[in-house]
Amino acid sequence: MKRLSETALRGINFGIVSYFIVVYLLHHYGVSGGLVAVFVELFSIPFLLAQVIFMVISIKFLVDNSNRKTMTIVSMVALAICTVLTLGSFF
Repeated sequence: MKRLSETALRGINFGIVSYFIVVYLLHHYGVSGGLVAVFVELFSIPFLLAQVIFMVISIKFLVDNSNRKTMTIVSMVALAICTVLTLGSFF
């Protein structure tokens, strides 16, 4: 099985966080259109699932690797905060 590189993991984590920031900003500023709504509805559930999955992968990666870099830890913390805020918004 091919391992996920540290650079790819950081990119995916920041990509997921960026998606939810963009969705929040679109909602906050009231940007709504047919195409925007389609993309938000199309990508929200896969990104929610990816958020939880990559949170677990990030924790496992940080526990397994002793030579971790600061940006990897920052991306994991950003994903953790985004996960708490996203899942907390359901309750």
